[in-house]
Amino acid sequence: MWDGRRPKEPTQQVHDRHTEAKLLCRRCPLLTACERALSDLERAGLHVDGVMAGRYSDVRSHMLRNEAQFHQTTCRGCAAPLIPQGGVGAKTKPPPKARRHIGEGLCEDCYPVLAILSGKRPAAPPRSHQQNNPTGLDPHRPAREPDPRHRREVG
Repeated sequence: MWDGRRPKEPTQQVHDRHTEAKLLCRRCPLLTACERALSDLERAGLHVDGVMAGRYSDVRSHMLRNEAQFHQTTCRGCAAPLIPQGGVGAKTKPPPKARRHIGEGLCEDCYPVLAILSGKRPAAPPRSHQQNNPTGLDPHRPAREPDPRHRREVG
């Protein structure tokens, strides 16, 4: 599912597989670690074939020159052309108005607002908290004192 084009595979089938892989990646608990690994590979100039961390690599492979649709070439936030994290070759000029790729398929302007790794989004409560606490009350917060009007007299 996550690998690149298989031999003799139609382009539409590749897109369908990769769309499903991207959606599954977004739900994976290892997404942040996977994105860090992909960014490290991109900064080193190493191409990753297929989908990793819910997106394509920004490094072009010499074997896949004609398949630009399988590379991260534009920002997922603003659609501006991206300069790869590893930079461009000495003979290659970046496209006009290109922005630096910071990670997660986002440019330097969109990353602080839209990135998962930027820490702007609140973390979800742990699953164990949700399963063991169906009322939604925080067990670490002191409980409210009961209202004396609702107290039952025992006796």
